[in-house]
Amino acid sequence: MASRPKHFKDKPSSAMPDFSVSSTNQNLNQPLYPPASVHALDEIDLKSYGKTNYIGADAIAQAEAIASEDINELPITKDPRFQDLTSLDFFTVDPKSKHDIDDALYFETNKDGSITAYVAIACVAPRIEFGSPLDLHRRDHPMAIFLPNSAIHTMPSCLYEPVDGALSLCEGKDRLAVVHKFDIPLDCESLDDINCDIFPAKIRSRAALNYGDFLDLLSPLEATDIGESALPQSCIDGAVEFAYRLDGLMTGLRFTDTKTSLSFDEGGILSTAQGRRAHLGDQVIELAALLTAQKSTDIVRDYNDTSREKTLPFAFRVQAVPDKDDLMDSLTELEGVFPESVHDSLFDMLEDTHQWDLDYADTARMVISDVLMNSPSGMGRDFVSRCLIQATEKARFSPDEASHFSLNTTTGQVTSPLRRYTDTINQWAVLKALEYDVGELEIHHEGFKALCDYVSSEERTASSIQKMSRKRRIIERIESRGLDSEEALRIRCITRSGIILQTGLVSGLLPSNAVPYTWHINRKTQTVTLGENSNNTFGIGDILPVAISLGEAKAGDLKLSFKIDSSSQRAPHSGLNAANDRKPC
Repeated sequence: MASRPKHFKDKPSSAMPDFSVSSTNQNLNQPLYPPASVHALDEIDLKSYGKTNYIGADAIAQAEAIASEDINELPITKDPRFQDLTSLDFFTVDPKSKHDIDDALYFETNKDGSITAYVAIACVAPRIEFGSPLDLHRRDHPMAIFLPNSAIHTMPSCLYEPVDGALSLCEGKDRLAVVHKFDIPLDCESLDDINCDIFPAKIRSRAALNYGDFLDLLSPLEATDIGESALPQSCIDGAVEFAYRLDGLMTGLRFTDTKTSLSFDEGGILSTAQGRRAHLGDQVIELAALLTAQKSTDIVRDYNDTSREKTLPFAFRVQAVPDKDDLMDSLTELEGVFPESVHDSLFDMLEDTHQWDLDYADTARMVISDVLMNSPSGMGRDFVSRCLIQATEKARFSPDEASHFSLNTTTGQVTSPLRRYTDTINQWAVLKALEYDVGELEIHHEGFKALCDYVSSEERTASSIQKMSRKRRIIERIESRGLDSEEALRIRCITRSGIILQTGLVSGLLPSNAVPYTWHINRKTQTVTLGENSNNTFGIGDILPVAISLGEAKAGDLKLSFKIDSSSQRAPHSGLNAANDRKPC
């Protein structure tokens, strides 16, 4: 884990206290805010990583003072560029288990074929003074951690909670936002053709949608009524057209990402676990975030590129180019499994990075994109994505401008200032570049670099805790109830030790020495043949046609294993055909 940054400035001052002093861990007898906000099972996972939800009394008092403010009297609302957009039908899209609402959207379709898109982001930077107790707490806890039943946030709940949080873009509530207004012409050929206007505004969300609601609204095959929260058709049509029009302008890589959805009973015990594929709704949100990030970054970059004594701090989201040997190894592995997805010319392209005057980064991105486009659907595509992701570097935050390999952009994130401290700093930089009165922030470059390194480390820690907690809860459910009859066990991958089978959102090993009849494993092609008949060959995403039961489940060390059911001691009959028994993933 990266150490906490010592300071932002060369010398700490009363306006900017020394960051080496933790604002939250000096006294563990400080009040917990809110009381019992973390579920007991989640707290176990947090403590294993040394995380707590303690917030100092001074930070709590500051948050409560912010929550009591009349937004109509705040200084930023007196700027002549401030707008009242409460008449527009903004909406938000979040998981069902949402904890905060950072951003809202609104789309208009115009008679000339153009689209006007609004991305409203919670106005955080102007309301939390830099160097204040709450700001120092957020530096120490710069990344929200979302757990199955609860979460650790960067601020007290009176500011972030989704029903009435003072900074959260809650449904039916007037809230301050930093609005990005995009004018997208019909003949838009590049991001340069999109005009962007950024300004503070008052908005009111009309609908708080989950991803299922949003997909229903966007689907022309569904006629879904969500009652009083229904959006005007012009907005829905604009969102669909926005996705189709922007998709071709974004040249980043598209890895598959199965979304996790957990449901719990009243006692906090896991009842169901499901995964869902990304869909059009996810695409709209992703493209809106990428476009907002790009235009925001351009504004700060233009400001810093002019002859000024001081530049504005900005946290870029960067990712190094993958190592050529690692990428070659991944392609070699995939070639044996899905030869139709990896052709020899891809290896030649990587070896000759000057082909078509392309540098290595562009060539690598083209090669990965080609493999993804030609990969199979379902779990097979997940397997391809995992192999390629393993060859890429972890993204991180940096004060120095550098590109993000997978996204093929040079930007910083701005759409989640409630859950990421770096987004708050970036929001401040954007508003400062536009000459809004948002206070001062003195950050020495080395101190800011230390902060970016620390946030990057905290992001990795948060991801590890979240993955561990979800898996633990699923294993605990399986351990107590066993495998439900409807839970399919599909082949995820094949190793030296046996077959990795996946059920729901977790996977476990079916050891090769636990099979009571002859089988043949081909790791190169990622297939297994049961018995002596070659027609009984199964690959990634297939369901094994044998009786399999739970071998062992260990929530403590997050292990899950399977075994051939004792009632099935014979090999599958020779007439079994994998192609006929295969079900869609």
